[in-house]
Amino acid sequence: MTAATSLAFADDPISRLDPADPYPTYAELRARAPVHWSSRLSGWVLTRYDDVRGVLDHPDFRIVDPASRLSRLAERGGPLLANLIAFHACLPLLHDPDHSRGVKRVFFQLLTGRRQLGLREGLAQRAAEILRAGAAAGRIDLAAGYGSPLTVFASGTLFGLPESEHGVLTASAGVSTLLSGAVHSLRELKRLDAEAARLVDRFRAPLAERHEATADDGLSRMLRAADAELGWTDDQLAGFCAFILGVSRETTFTALSGGCLRLLQEPALRARLCEDPAKRPAALRELLRLVSPLQFAARVAARDTQIAGQAIRAGQPVCAMLAAANRDPAVFPDPDRVDLEREGPEPLAFGAGAFRCLGEQLAQMELGVAIDGILDYPGLGLGREPVVWGTGMHVRELRHVPAIFVGAEAAGG
Repeated sequence: MTAATSLAFADDPISRLDPADPYPTYAELRARAPVHWSSRLSGWVLTRYDDVRGVLDHPDFRIVDPASRLSRLAERGGPLLANLIAFHACLPLLHDPDHSRGVKRVFFQLLTGRRQLGLREGLAQRAAEILRAGAAAGRIDLAAGYGSPLTVFASGTLFGLPESEHGVLTASAGVSTLLSGAVHSLRELKRLDAEAARLVDRFRAPLAERHEATADDGLSRMLRAADAELGWTDDQLAGFCAFILGVSRETTFTALSGGCLRLLQEPALRARLCEDPAKRPAALRELLRLVSPLQFAARVAARDTQIAGQAIRAGQPVCAMLAAANRDPAVFPDPDRVDLEREGPEPLAFGAGAFRCLGEQLAQMELGVAIDGILDYPGLGLGREPVVWGTGMHVRELRHVPAIFVGAEAAGG
């Protein structure tokens, strides 16, 4: 890990961070206090690549477990927030080496169905339909009108939901705030529990029915694998499905929208990717590094330890800033630039080590399809309205990316 650096700030830089452009703040912290106690986040903030990478799967740092915290609240006489508990119950298993391999094998059964479903082809068709409609109207919102529906279509199709029910995937279960360890009022927790129910309830009854079915779809195969590997209850499985859907909806659509936004901001990059499609995989890697929808991975120190010479006490929260690490100039020279020839360590958009994101392959496929669609419209450009980012600290959400079609040119149609 990096050498110790300390500095007493007059304020907490995180408290003045701009969600629309957090990178100047991250750069300030990397340079002056790479291990910084943030009063805003009530935890240690890590901003250098080596330090962030070092804690992601280190046994001295454990995952934040909202389900246990919510269960303790119920034991002390608080409300039983069963839907939020079910939604987050898989987290400790995902970050337990003894269980995570089994969870990944179970989830793989679902992912293998994407080819059988023709998911990539269906997603490409949906992207083309959305863009054609946008071209006819002369404008499109690349966030709410493109990135979000593509993500919903991919996740809904993979989990076997009919398109008439894809709207349920827009439910937000507060994943970003609960995983960040933020404190909530009882009123807010009850509201989040009701929202989580929209996703969890969608899977409770169908999962029970599939125990008796012999279908060979991805969800049925995943259920049989879960019975054999994990011995989960239907409620745990319903929460797991809801969690995967909720997380992907919050993060993947921003990756799609943010990648498309970057292409519209860099016409020369778009032209090169059109001329040389072989460079598109390198572009995906760079765009994911630069967008980094999940800003940080929250951990808790399991014992007294040190990071870059700074003492960290057992029980103290640690925020490993993935987005800051992905722009560390010590690892990624000229880090704010898309470099299609870049070599070196793997960016941390999907985490690292044994606990990389389960949906990495799916997210990369979705981003690839979304970018291919945009490249078919050389006349597409940014509109005059401002790009709108959400205010969340944990998940950097793109809410509005106005784009306009100049003329009727469309290389793909």
